Amino acid sequence: MRQVSAAIEIGTSKVVCTIAENGVYEGFNLLGTATIEYSGYTRKGWVEPKEIKYVVASALHEAQKQAGVRVRYVNIGVPADFTEVVCRKVGLSLGRPRKITEDDINLMFKRGESFTAYKNYLVAHRCPIYFIVNENRRTMDPVNMMGDRLSALVSYVLVNRSFTDSVAGHLEKNGYEVESCIASVLAQGVSFIPAEVRDKTAILIDIGHRMTSVTVFKSDGILYHCAVPLGGIHITKDLAITLRIPDEIAEQLKRRAIYGLSVSRDDWYEIMARETYQLYRFPMAQVQEIINARVYEICGIIKKELSASGCIIPEYVEAYITGGTAEMRGIREFAQKALGRNVTVIQPRSTKLNNACYSAALGVTEFMMDKFIEEKPSVWEQIKQIFKK
Repeated sequence: MRQVSAAIEIGTSKVVCTIAENGVYEGFNLLGTATIEYSGYTRKGWVEPKEIKYVVASALHEAQKQAGVRVRYVNIGVPADFTEVVCRKVGLSLGRPRKITEDDINLMFKRGESFTAYKNYLVAHRCPIYFIVNENRRTMDPVNMMGDRLSALVSYVLVNRSFTDSVAGHLEKNGYEVESCIASVLAQGVSFIPAEVRDKTAILIDIGHRMTSVTVFKSDGILYHCAVPLGGIHITKDLAITLRIPDEIAEQLKRRAIYGLSVSRDDWYEIMARETYQLYRFPMAQVQEIINARVYEICGIIKKELSASGCIIPEYVEAYITGGTAEMRGIREFAQKALGRNVTVIQPRSTKLNNACYSAALGVTEFMMDKFIEEKPSVWEQIKQIFKK
């Protein structure tokens, strides 16, 4: 059965809309995409509140036009800085030894859903790190196992209610309904970090336009997550202020720079203004010094957050970097040296949106389609529904 779904991922500098259908065998096919840059948001709200409703409507309109379909339901990708994670142990006594069911697991999860410190947040995902049956048998799938006691370490992924309500309100004004809210950081990790790597623990670092998020994964859940207000825009501002140039030129210069490049005083970057065709020349050594200082600061904060996480993260645990800054040439080698661990830059394998800055949108899309496959009724259930009609 063909299933077409839509997702809209809200970034700090752009909104990405995707419309996809389930693949013939597995995965999904992108039917339509749209990317629209906008002023973004801060922790306090939208930078331009009147702008977001037009951006959301335009992104959906363009993606549907490309796909040649009309959609009614939309999945919202919630950004990392409007996401919180609470990891806790929960348990359930079954009374007597019997087979464990899905209902038992759901009841146990529900018992852990008390978040007095996060009153303005909703539970978007409940991800088990592991289950324990009868206090001694650790497993990832306890269904149909015999036992009288079930416990688990569960990662509850929460999303900010004010943010989701705001986006949902703009969608509803344009005739759409919200199907689900998906935490972008969880979707990225599950989609782009191999399961066998996550089983041993993995780190996801998303260096976006205004924010950098640090997330520690274990199995299909999250052990730790935080977001700090530093990103690519701060590198651009450093260049603009220090070199006394327009932000547009500073952004082009940042994208031209190459980390780790051996340069001399005679090496220069040349940038031409797009509108005036004015040529700017900058010494490579000075540009690298400015960029390196800010990236070292970001890496230092990442290391501090990992140390403060309370998680056991040996040096062999790999870090995966994504976001717009991950596209800068030489960033992997630079980050490896600064973080003291192996680093992989996420490179989405897609004919569309195949840059690291689109990993959140593609992760949300894959998560959305996998959710449909998991919840799709069995063939027998479909037959029964036909006869009921």
